[in-house]
Amino acid sequence: MHKQIKECKWISTCGFYQKYKDGRDPVLLGFIRQYCKGSCSDDCARKTYHHEHGHAPPDEMMPSGRFFRF
Repeated sequence: MHKQIKECKWISTCGFYQKYKDGRDPVLLGFIRQYCKGSCSDDCARKTYHHEHGHAPPDEMMPSGRFFRF
């Protein structure tokens, strides 16, 4: 079954998206395309973190759950 493509409902308040949406890093843009604006939105580890801890994760936490380091 094909997942419906949709934009994440938290995109306007997501620290990761707000911080990296205008960047040029292809890895980060790939995560944005897949998770923030794509079919993997429901699998975002940032959403899970927020649900489990009651607050948003650090902005550097990618939707995969790993942390982006320069």
